[in-house]
Amino acid sequence: MKFKDIKKELKNIPWISTENANFLYNFIIENKINNILELGIAHGTATCYMAAALEELGEGTITAVDLTGTSFTPSAEEQITKYNFDKYVDIVRMKTGYNWFLHDKIKSNSQNNICKEEYDLCIIDGAKNWTIDSSAFYLVDKLLKEDGYIIFDDYTWTYEIANKTQISTDRINHDSLSVPELKTPHIKEIFDLCVMQHPNYSDFKIFYNNQWAMAKKTLVDKKYSIHSYEHNNSLYMARSIEKIYKKIAQFKNNKMGRILIYGNGSLGKIIASILENNIVGFIDQNAHIINNQDVFSIDEINSIDYDKIIISVLGHEESIKRILHKNNVPNQIIITL
Repeated sequence: MKFKDIKKELKNIPWISTENANFLYNFIIENKINNILELGIAHGTATCYMAAALEELGEGTITAVDLTGTSFTPSAEEQITKYNFDKYVDIVRMKTGYNWFLHDKIKSNSQNNICKEEYDLCIIDGAKNWTIDSSAFYLVDKLLKEDGYIIFDDYTWTYEIANKTQISTDRINHDSLSVPELKTPHIKEIFDLCVMQHPNYSDFKIFYNNQWAMAKKTLVDKKYSIHSYEHNNSLYMARSIEKIYKKIAQFKNNKMGRILIYGNGSLGKIIASILENNIVGFIDQNAHIINNQDVFSIDEINSIDYDKIIISVLGHEESIKRILHKNNVPNQIIITL
């Protein structure tokens, strides 16, 4: 089903914004995500958007897990049936929540003390609790494939905010929590202290306005992180950053020779960490105040032996090209992102 069609059907049904839904729908299609685990489903609205994307792909499965005894109108089951997504969605209800489902899945997937990885994408959008969801992250890690993705919702949510409208969240009584537990955003703590410190995760994206935090499970020698703190079009920007990273990663396989980077900022340093063996230095307008022998001024460029130059200063490519042309750098060796 096309996004515009499912969007029309799900209009005004919570709990996912149109922007988040659009990102998730496109992300699944662009990355050909096939096997999805969703922990916490409420009305099943996000589930329906993902199922619509799988329908467009023509294959795939969503395992959607939540508590028994919840009362949402419409229910996830009703919505999945209404839009004929039963083929793509398996809803699992658990009395104590999704961590025991993860126990059962790990047990069934384990043989000779090795757990078979199964999922391409996991979304954790349930308890929003340090104890429950930190455990869920480490359990999900055993089931998430290499190059798979994990997304957390409610990045800055706190019990203190929720306490204004309810006395419990997912069967956790707010009165049972200490003041720090009430005031601290649990998902942010999990992402900062567990996910970002885990040796097998990188490509970190944080969307404050959209309340999402995202990471990729990838076995890399050097961790790289891109934090997105945009206020407008944040998910669009994150998708652009992801495409930039993929382009940089492709350079590793293209035998580009010796590379100069124009710009000694954050993106330039990320490029250098990925193409480490090819980098001969940086060109930067502040070279005279940067105490680094690998950072050169534009006046020194003709004394450097290099094959290509990558412009890492986004949004200023044309003006930088003109500077390079004035310094006799041929257009065919200039690379933009």
